[in-house]
Amino acid sequence: MSAPKRKAAACAAALFVLCSAAELFAVPGIEAYLPDIAGTYVYYRDYSFTDEAYVGILQYDETTYCIRFYADSLQGSSAPYTMELYFTLGQAESGKPEMTGERVIASPARPDIVNYLHDIVYEFSARRSAVPAASLSQSAAKFFTGNAETPFDESALLRINEEYPQFGGSVYVHYAFFVPVFNIYGITAENGEQRLELVTAAVLSAAEDSSFFDFAGIPQNPQDTARQFTLEKQPEQLEIRDEHQTFTIDSQWKLAAPGMWLLGDAAVLTYSSAQTGLAEEQIPDYAAYMLRTMLLGTQGAYPDLRTIDIRAEKDSFTIETRTYLPTGAAVSHSSKQFSVTQSGAACLFDLTVFDSVYSANTPYFTGILDTYRCR
Repeated sequence: MSAPKRKAAACAAALFVLCSAAELFAVPGIEAYLPDIAGTYVYYRDYSFTDEAYVGILQYDETTYCIRFYADSLQGSSAPYTMELYFTLGQAESGKPEMTGERVIASPARPDIVNYLHDIVYEFSARRSAVPAASLSQSAAKFFTGNAETPFDESALLRINEEYPQFGGSVYVHYAFFVPVFNIYGITAENGEQRLELVTAAVLSAAEDSSFFDFAGIPQNPQDTARQFTLEKQPEQLEIRDEHQTFTIDSQWKLAAPGMWLLGDAAVLTYSSAQTGLAEEQIPDYAAYMLRTMLLGTQGAYPDLRTIDIRAEKDSFTIETRTYLPTGAAVSHSSKQFSVTQSGAACLFDLTVFDSVYSANTPYFTGILDTYRCR
């Protein structure tokens, strides 16, 4: 199965991830609004370095973590530099975060980078622990009062003015309920300049999934490989229906499995629905959790969260994102929709296309998206 197909199938399966309660965790000492999934990670670009540098945090389970530093070059070196720090995170008797059982993998293990990674963990833990879950819940409620016709406004996120010497003194730390682990969306100076920028987030698919350790940044505007693809001029129209959803494709698409249609090797469309069994007052938190889940990348696939387009309104949202797949020199374009019907059924629709094909045939694919309804 090609990368876009694996990605879309994983997104369809995400609809039922809440059934796996044993796989959900929160960082010790932090009052979580939404739990994290085991194997979730997040990467940031850190602009406090003169070189292009990234820091990523992987949560294996509630107490076991790895924090990784990566730079293409560091202080004039032409070779990439990487360091991995494995540790157990807990709370000391004072209630402050405590790192134990540390193991460093790097060659050489530079003391300044070790100290930097320590500072990131301790500072992120301490600052996030001061943010109550209710604040993120209120931020999510505000987020879902948006307009489906316009992208989300970062003013809907929680923003706290703090002194943070590592990032230049007085800064704004931005928190987002849909960002995993520490919920930090980014850090900006008072003039709006980026100091720490969210780049990507994903979840490991298996023990042998090395995506977290393979990450080497995302180009500013990654380009997909050019692909041979031609649309038929007058294909037969096909209206697809299930109990809760309807949309129109054409005879160029082939049914690959229940809830999955393929357009050759260029695109995959998945859809699914299920009764949530939740009370009406629980639906907003469910929608918030699904937004976080559907933003996550899968094995070898890094969604570019710097250019994400999210449009949310009551109990529903759409996501437009480009995902970088470095192994195949590929970029995919995903259009995802999630909504909950009046009867309490949750609907998920995902159209993922190689970006070069999508760019050359945008009206065709947006035409499919325009036909989609959840009822």
